Amino acid sequence: MQTKRVYRRPKKTAVQLTSLLDLLFVMIFVSLLQQQKVNMPEKKEVKKGKLTEVKIPAKKTIPVITKKKEEPITSLVKATFDFYPVKSQQNSMSASGVYSMEGTYNRETRQLKLFGLSWIRKPRLEYDMVPLNGTVNESNDVITGKIQFLGCNVFKLAKNDIRQRENLKGVWTGQYNCGQGATGLTLTID
Repeated sequence: MQTKRVYRRPKKTAVQLTSLLDLLFVMIFVSLLQQQKVNMPEKKEVKKGKLTEVKIPAKKTIPVITKKKEEPITSLVKATFDFYPVKSQQNSMSASGVYSMEGTYNRETRQLKLFGLSWIRKPRLEYDMVPLNGTVNESNDVITGKIQFLGCNVFKLAKNDIRQRENLKGVWTGQYNCGQGATGLTLTID
């Protein structure tokens, strides 16, 4: 008669269990360290909407999609309004003066709105600072619009240095018409 053999699993010793727990602890610790390193990438120049690589201290790279901060559509504009009589229109009402202006420029609609702030050189006669509301043309070399003041109408300015068409800044010259007649204008936009 054969005896039935019973298979018994050998008991794991305490040393084996401790070693497994130690290994598990080390793996969790390393994983946490790696997560901290990923959360603190080094700064690197980023281009708009492009896939770039960010280096992390462990000399590994991970792909990151970033967006460039967009410029606002409307920006603050400061200018100097210098008016003077046109030679053909010099009369008793003709005068000259200079004042500072401030306003906004909308890149999307190309609208420029400026209003007077303070006199730099006030004329002898009683003159008021007049607000401008104009549009910059597509080639950035002409501003046309209306003087927003009683008795005034249109103005037209051309950019002096057309090589600097990429922005609004620069010196613009032309003229406008108000109660005193045609008046020369130099608008310097900072």
